[in-house]
Amino acid sequence: MLNSRSRIANTAARFQSLDVLRGVAALWVFTFHYGFSDQFRQAFGWLTPVFRAGHLGVPMFFVISGYCLMASVRVARRDGDSVLSFLRRRSLRIYPPYWCSLAVVAALPFVIEAVSSLKTGTYFPPSSEGNINYGFLDYGPLEWLRIATLTQVFAPLAAGAPQSLQFKFTTINAVYWTLAIEFQFYLVMAVALAAKSRAVRWLAVVTLVSIPIWYVGTWHVVGIFLPYWPMFAVGIFLYLLVEHGFSYQSLIGTNHRSAAILAVLALVGGFLVATVYGWHGGDTSFAVMFGVVLWFAHALDDTYRSQLHGPHAAIRIPLGLSRQLGLMSYSLYLLHGRLQFLAAQLCRQVLSGIIMDIAVIGLTCVMCYVFYRLCERPFVRSRVSPAPTNTPAPVAATSVWA
Repeated sequence: MLNSRSRIANTAARFQSLDVLRGVAALWVFTFHYGFSDQFRQAFGWLTPVFRAGHLGVPMFFVISGYCLMASVRVARRDGDSVLSFLRRRSLRIYPPYWCSLAVVAALPFVIEAVSSLKTGTYFPPSSEGNINYGFLDYGPLEWLRIATLTQVFAPLAAGAPQSLQFKFTTINAVYWTLAIEFQFYLVMAVALAAKSRAVRWLAVVTLVSIPIWYVGTWHVVGIFLPYWPMFAVGIFLYLLVEHGFSYQSLIGTNHRSAAILAVLALVGGFLVATVYGWHGGDTSFAVMFGVVLWFAHALDDTYRSQLHGPHAAIRIPLGLSRQLGLMSYSLYLLHGRLQFLAAQLCRQVLSGIIMDIAVIGLTCVMCYVFYRLCERPFVRSRVSPAPTNTPAPVAATSVWA
């Protein structure tokens, strides 16, 4: 049998309901970028503030990433993986799908114009003139190299440009800036793996250095990860809490129905409070409160996994769909901002208003799922831990989009 410490560590690593929250984050960012019709806004005006807060999906990803990468470092150390092996897996996880998305984004303007020509009878080649999103059409070899390596994040902003990292990638796809920051997180975690027993001390030092940089507000547009690290550190801290037995499960117990109900209420209520507070208090404030939400969510993970394969279709099917959304969340995050225009062009031929909004979002998700199957899933490596007899094998989350 596993000893108590090993069992707690396995429980920390096995947090599969994070898939659902990844899907929520990706879909939330999508609704933030999507331009809903007047009919939708009039009929569902109460949703407008929720969608306007969709940028908070990014700190959700960062917190989840911190948790998952800490789990991945622990599993890699246990399995004796080298730092190079760790970085290779991380690179394969993020770069090939990213490069495939570049090809899709670059081809989309031509596809959209070709579809349009079927109706108008005339093909107009896409141009960057008057459309900043098509700025990549004017890229030279050096600009493409910076984009392909994500080092564009370190490029200086032009005079008078908005002071945000996403603007450095707006000429091709604004969301790419987060990948550049995420990969820097991977590098820090690789050092943690190399540090072995001193990993936590190394991460504590990085966190202590990052806090004043975040607080003062320096380096936010330089491209260095430190101003964004506190959000990532929330996930790391949460993992360490659970790993050392400070979980809602261990404090309350999972055999009490009232405890489970309290966890659900805390999860839903905490997320709403975090959203409202984050809207006014900023991304890092939201990240801290979202970390508390995850602490409660972890207590429901066993229930989630049992219901995911349970006998009740009314529960199993929605959970299965939400899990698929989470598994493809990286693809959805990468391409929603561009594929939605192709989906809208197709849907508006036969639909309008609220129905068209729903159809566009649905079709965009379907296209992103196809991309996930073809361009992302082949690079996903599941890490299943060997387990003793009669003990479920813990599955370690391997990255923010694993």
